[in-house]
Order: sequence, then structure tokens, then C-alpha cells
Amino acid sequence: MGNNFQQEIMADINWRYSELSILRTLPFKYGISEEHRKFLIRYSVPIIYSLWEGFIKTSFECYVRVLNQMNLNISQINYNLLAHAIDSADKLTLQNQRVQFKTKVEFVDSLMQFMQSNVIISSQIPTTSNVNFEVLNKILERFNLTPIPVKDFKNNINKLLRFRNSVSHGDNSIPVTSTDIEKFCTLLNDLMYEVYDRIEKGYKNKTYLK
Repeated sequence: MGNNFQQEIMADINWRYSELSILRTLPFKYGISEEHRKFLIRYSVPIIYSLWEGFIKTSFECYVRVLNQMNLNISQINYNLLAHAIDSADKLTLQNQRVQFKTKVEFVDSLMQFMQSNVIISSQIPTTSNVNFEVLNKILERFNLTPIPVKDFKNNINKLLRFRNSVSHGDNSIPVTSTDIEKFCTLLNDLMYEVYDRIEKGYKNKTYLK
């Protein structure tokens, strides 16, 4: 069961690696004008980000699936994952302080039902369409996995997000070069393996348990 989900994540990494290789070489592969080359380079940034966010969603969906197959109950599961499961359940949120008392009663009913059954971990990962360094480590925290180190990745991840937001919002104030694309592709390759390694070790060391 474990090997299947690990192989699935690795296959996803390999596919995304191939996509990044195309982005690296496409602007220089054909005899296109300099203007068109700059266009391809600039709009490679949101594509790189989409590959990054897509990887986070796909990899944790694979991990959640194998965890849910274990039919863990509340007495077994780590509180981080339990909090994620509760936080992700539509009927278990009372964030609006002005909700009616009837809604609160329904909340209690849903909570009691939740506590009496095996825990279903949500595969909906709160990326907020903005998987920067802080969001990434919050996701890892939800699954009781080791955080990504600040010194190695924080500035580069947030730089990718800054460039992506600039391009996506039609802001031309930040120039994008082929060197930037090369660095972002290398960053993403490294990050995917870092995240995979944490998921694999979490599964192996059973950090999903209390």
C-alpha cells in the first residue's frame, strides 16, 4: 500500500521535471525573435508556479488517500491531523461569531458524530493559491511533518511567488530573465524532493499517530 502511493508521487515528480525541462529550453530551441523569446521567458513564471502548487495538491492527496485507508480513529491519530480533519469539515466550523444557536447545536451534533467514527482526513489542502514558504510549512505542520528549513528555501520560494504575482497581475515592473527561470526550475526540482522526503519519512516513522 505504501509503495504504491510513493511510486505515484515519484511519477508525478518525473512528469513535472519533464515540463520544467521544456520551459528551460523552449525559448532557445527555435529561431524566434527576441521579443517572442522574452514573452516566453516572462510567462514561464506562472507556469512554474502552477506546477509547484499542483505538486503540493497531488502529493498530499496521495498521502491522504493512504492514511484514510488505515481507518484511524480519534484515539490513534496525531492531533495535528485531527485538527486538519476537523478544520476541513464544513459542518464543524463556527468562525462566524454571529451564527444562530440552532447552528451551534447542529455543530455539536456533527462533532459528536465525528468523534464516534473513524477519522476521514480531508484531501483539500489549504494552499490559498499562494504556496509561499509560510504556507508550505503550515501545510507540513497539519500533517505533523518536518518543516522546510528557512536558510535554504525561504527567500527563493517567496521570490518565485513575488515574480508570479507580478506577471499574473500584469505588472511589468519586475523583469524576468532566463537566469531567473533556470533558478526557479532548479528550486522547484529541489523542493519537490524535499516535500516527498518528508512525506515518505512521515509515513515510515508513523508521525500520523499520537
